Amino acid sequence: MNRLSSYIRHPHTYALGSMAACLLWLWGRLPYHNDILVYVYPERFFNLDSLHRGFVPLWNPYITCGIPHLANWQSAFFYPPYWLMNLTGLTQGLPLLALSHAAWAYLGFFYWARSRHTHLWLAGLGAFAFAGSAHFIRCWTNLPFIAAASWIPWVFWAFQKLIEKPGWKTFLTASLIMGLQLLAGYPIFVFYTWMALGLWLLSGSLPPRTWYWTGGAIGFSLVLTQLQWLPFLDFLGYALHGGWGTFPYYLHMNEFFTFLDPLSLGPPETQNYSGDASNSIFGNLYIGIVPFAFWVGALAWKRYKRGFWGLLSVVLLAWMAGYGWGLGRLFPQKFFDLLEPSKAAAVFLFASCAFIVSFWNEPLLLLWKKKRWKPWMFLAAVLGFVDLAVLPYRLTYRIPDPYQDPQFQKKASSIQAFADGARILSLRTSPPLVQGVRLDEGLVRKMSELYVDDFLPNTQQAWGLRSCDAYLSLKTTGTNDIQRYFEHGFPYSGDLLDVAGVRLFLLPQTLSPSKYHFAGKSGAQILNLNSEASEELRFAPDRVVYPDRPSILNILSQPRSGWRQKVYLEKNEEGVFTQLPPAQRILTGLSVDAFDHPRVGRLSRRISSSGPGYFVFNESYAPGWRAWVDGRPRPALRAYGLFMSVEIADSGLHRVDFRYEPVSFRLGLFMSLLALGWAGGLLFRIYGAGSRSA
Repeated sequence: MNRLSSYIRHPHTYALGSMAACLLWLWGRLPYHNDILVYVYPERFFNLDSLHRGFVPLWNPYITCGIPHLANWQSAFFYPPYWLMNLTGLTQGLPLLALSHAAWAYLGFFYWARSRHTHLWLAGLGAFAFAGSAHFIRCWTNLPFIAAASWIPWVFWAFQKLIEKPGWKTFLTASLIMGLQLLAGYPIFVFYTWMALGLWLLSGSLPPRTWYWTGGAIGFSLVLTQLQWLPFLDFLGYALHGGWGTFPYYLHMNEFFTFLDPLSLGPPETQNYSGDASNSIFGNLYIGIVPFAFWVGALAWKRYKRGFWGLLSVVLLAWMAGYGWGLGRLFPQKFFDLLEPSKAAAVFLFASCAFIVSFWNEPLLLLWKKKRWKPWMFLAAVLGFVDLAVLPYRLTYRIPDPYQDPQFQKKASSIQAFADGARILSLRTSPPLVQGVRLDEGLVRKMSELYVDDFLPNTQQAWGLRSCDAYLSLKTTGTNDIQRYFEHGFPYSGDLLDVAGVRLFLLPQTLSPSKYHFAGKSGAQILNLNSEASEELRFAPDRVVYPDRPSILNILSQPRSGWRQKVYLEKNEEGVFTQLPPAQRILTGLSVDAFDHPRVGRLSRRISSSGPGYFVFNESYAPGWRAWVDGRPRPALRAYGLFMSVEIADSGLHRVDFRYEPVSFRLGLFMSLLALGWAGGLLFRIYGAGSRSA
C-alpha cells in the first residue's frame, strides 16, 4: 500500500502515464497535419532507405531535379534516435519518437527544476506544462521540431552541472547534449536555445575558469557535429528557401487567447480557424489553466523579484509579437523573416515554466508546511495535470498511414511504369473538401489521402518517383524558376520542362497533342506523356553563351529554342564561365561504375559523340559535383541555368562520370570523427581510472 500510495503521489505517474496513453491511442496511426505527410514522412523514408542500402544520403534525386540532402539540416540523418525507425517502421516510429521526445522534455525539465531544489509536485507540474503544452502537441506532427525542442531543458541542466562542478565529465555531458540538439534537425530552435543560454550565462557572475569550461563545451559541441552543419553552411550560400514568399511567423493579437483555451481560434486545419494557418503550430501557447494562473500571478506580484526567467519570458513574448507591436518600425521586414519570431515559442514556454517553478517554490513550500493547505494544493496540481492530459484528444486527429494503403501503392507502381525512371510533375487536382466548424476523423482521412493520392511535391520520393518540384527544402539558386514557370498555368509550351526531363504530367486536363500524348487516367488526374523530354545524359554539338541565367531562362520559356542541338552556357564580363572546379584526381579503370544510381549522387555512363561538343547531365547544378571524361577531371559548366555539362574535344565512345563529393562533408566527417575519438579516449581514461582505483 505504501508503494501504491507513493506512485499516486508522484507527478511522473500522471505525466508519463498520460503520454503512454497517447502512444497507445496513436499506435498504428499518424497525428494529422500536412507537414507530416508531405515533408516529414517522405524525408524520413529517404533517410531510412539510404541507411538500409548502406550509404550516407548526400544527394536527393527525387525533388527539385536533385537537391543536396544532408546539407538540408532538417534531414537530420546523423541524429541517433531516428535510426530506431529502422526497427519500428515509420507508421509506428513517428508517433513513438514524438511521444518519446515529449517524455524526454518532461524529464529534462523535471530534473533541471529538482536540481534547483524545487518541490516535487511543482517541478512535475512545470515540466508537464512545458512538455504537454499545446505547442509540443502540435509539434508531434513534425519530428525535427519536437526533437530539437526536447533538448532545451537538458541544455540548461547540463550547464548548471558544469557551472556547479567544472570538470571533464560535466564538460563532455554538456557538449554531447548540445551536439544532439544540433543534430536533431531544426536550427531555428537551436538558435533560440543558444541565445537564451548565452543570456543566462551572462546574467550570472561566473569566474573566468568557469567561462573557459562553458565556452569550451559550446565549441566542442560544434566540432562534434561538423559533419552536419558544415555542409549546411557550405550549401546555404548557393541556395534559397524558394517558393515560400513572406509568411507571418510572428504572433497576432488574437493568438494570445490561446493562453486561456487552445481552441479559442477554432480547430486548426478548418475554414473556421481564425489564426494564421501557416503559424498554427507556433501560435498556440496553452500551458494549462493552473500553470498560466501561476505565471500571471508571478508577473503581477510585486513582493518578489521576477528574476532572469520572468524577464526572459516577457521579452520573448514581446519578441514573438514584435513586428505587429511596432518593432517593424525599428527593424526591416527581412530581419523578422530571417529570425521567424514566433518560432521562439519553445524557448518562451521553457522560460515561462522555469519562472513559475523558480518564483513559486518558496511560497508554496511555506504553505505545504501547513496541513490545511496540503489537500488543496494537491488537488490543484492534480487538476492541472488532468487539464493537460486531455489536451492531445482535443487538438489531435488520427489518420491511417496513407503510404501503406495498397490502393495507393498500386497506383504508384502504375505511375512508375509510365515515368520509366524519368521525372514527373503533379499539381493538386482534387477539389477541396468542404471543412466545417469541426473536423471528424473521416474527413481528416480524406484530406490526408489527397496529398498522397495526387503525388504532390515530396510525397513522390516515398514511391521512388523523381520530380522537378519540392516542398519546404533548400533549393539551388534558380530552381525556383521551374516552379514559377509551371505555376503560370497551361499549356507548357516552352522548353524548360523538356530540358529538365519531365516525361510524365499528372494534370486535370490533356495537353497539346503535338507535343504531349494522352496516356490514360489515374483518379481525377490525366496522364500526359512528353515525347520530347530530355534523357538524363545526352550529347549537344553546339553552344550558345549568355551573360547570365535570366537570359537563358527567358529563351527556354519559349518553344523551339533549339536546346537539343545547343547547350546554353553563362560567361561573365571577365570572360569566365560559370562552373564548378574540377576534381584533383584521375579515375582509374574505364569500366562503368556498378554503383551508378542517382540516389547516391553518381552517374557513370558510356555515351557516343559525333564530334566536339558537350555532354549534358540534367541534374541540378550545385557545389560539390565533380565531372570526369574518360577518367580525366573536367570542370562542370552550368548548363541552361540549372543543370551541368562537360566539354569534349573529339568524337567517339566516351565514359562520362558525375559524382557528388562535397568537400565540406568530407572535412566535417573527418573533424567529427577526430573529436568523437578524443571524447571516447577521454571517457575511457576517466572511467578506466575510476574502475582501477576501485
